[in-house]
Amino acid sequence: MSRSLRLTLLAVLAGSLLQTGCDSFKSSKDNVDPPTELVDLTSARSVNRLWSAKAGPGAARQGGRLAPAVADGTVYVASVEGTLSAFDASSGRLRWKIDTEQPLAGGPAAADGLVVVGSLEGQLLAFDTEGNPRWDAQLSSEVIGAPAIARGMVVAQANDGRTYAFDQDSGEARWLLDRAVPTLSLRGTATPLIGEGSTFIGQANGKLTAVANLDGGVEWEYAVGTADGRNDLERMVDVDGRMLLIQGDLYAIGYGAQVAALASESGRVLWSRDMSSYSGLDLAGSSLFTTTSDGEVLGMATRSGSVLWKQEALKFRFLSTPVVHGSLLAVGDYEGYVHWLDQESGEIVARARAGKKGIRSAPRVVDDVLYVLDLDGTLSAFAAPGG
Repeated sequence: MSRSLRLTLLAVLAGSLLQTGCDSFKSSKDNVDPPTELVDLTSARSVNRLWSAKAGPGAARQGGRLAPAVADGTVYVASVEGTLSAFDASSGRLRWKIDTEQPLAGGPAAADGLVVVGSLEGQLLAFDTEGNPRWDAQLSSEVIGAPAIARGMVVAQANDGRTYAFDQDSGEARWLLDRAVPTLSLRGTATPLIGEGSTFIGQANGKLTAVANLDGGVEWEYAVGTADGRNDLERMVDVDGRMLLIQGDLYAIGYGAQVAALASESGRVLWSRDMSSYSGLDLAGSSLFTTTSDGEVLGMATRSGSVLWKQEALKFRFLSTPVVHGSLLAVGDYEGYVHWLDQESGEIVARARAGKKGIRSAPRVVDDVLYVLDLDGTLSAFAAPGG
């Protein structure tokens, strides 16, 4: 059994990362590579936790993508029990909390005076920044990925492969993209990426689709991965992680697939490399960062995709999407630790435990503050580690 396959099995057991239309897949933990033990850091930088707060029950094992959203000095957090909370980004003081009466699972997203969150019952709920309802929409399936807000639209992907676009102000439906979902895929959906004229959608079938913002017409598609293998599990490819759009270049990575750079207007491939990740990407300067399915942290050149450095000390620790935090790179793991790496070398220079539960969703960085939500619903804010 390959390491990537064993990692997938442990993901099923530990994080409910897979979904399937057939019977639940079961395996023994004895067949899985154990997470790498952490070792003490030499000359570790000091870490300053600015504040922490309880935001209600976290995603736990229900598979949702609950993550903090930060906008205009406020951190918005949802809980599986249906609460939507707003915290002061500087102090952690609770500003308001409402009960949506929905089992929330996707988001929230916050921008342009709007806060939008999805539920396990397929509801998409929009509020103003004071928690007052604006509009709601019923989607065809559960929403367990964060929606996107930009350019007058809200775009959300349901777990059955349908992607919906709504008018940001009224909630009126604009367009619908329908794509089939394979028998077996990662549980969750990538957040759509709204560009100037096109929206980019990662699919559970391993394809990246560009659609026109105006009417949802398909402009191009690219297969980030090809379904090869002897069974559904080995053939699984899924674009489920964070994509990036930088100066007309689109960067995407898939599970069991590739990392690729594309010209966003045409879908022309600038470069691609075989690589597997269920998390996603971040970028600083001329360097691109990701965490692989095996738990390696990689720094790559944006122009070629060549690997600049590889950090293997966190293998099999089920890492989150890495995020740029000042001059460092931050990533969370399954035990609730946040690790900070040097962007130039990949050396781990600092570590802190945000909580006792794992960190599945991507942390957020705003104004050089890192916001982390663990699976127990603990929200923490960290300053960039000092020297």
